[in-house]
Amino acid sequence: MTDYYDLHRLCDHQLDSKMLIHSIEHTCSTRRFKHEPGLSFDEDERVCLEAYWGHFLNRDNRDDAPRTISEVISKVSALLDRLYGRKN
Repeated sequence: MTDYYDLHRLCDHQLDSKMLIHSIEHTCSTRRFKHEPGLSFDEDERVCLEAYWGHFLNRDNRDDAPRTISEVISKVSALLDRLYGRKN
């Protein structure tokens, strides 16, 4: 959940696109996570992520974070679309 939180926070800053893409891809590689630009989750995955997100917020006291993971996914997806040149 920390990665989603960090990406959400990065959405509010003007960053070097190439460096950000490199950082995202490096993070995915380090975590042995298959990198596919964009975020998409089915309904069951979203329900599970909402529960994880709620626990993350309670554990880490993130007052500046959105209350739902859906808000985060929407904002991060828009950033990834911009970075990878996709139209919404």
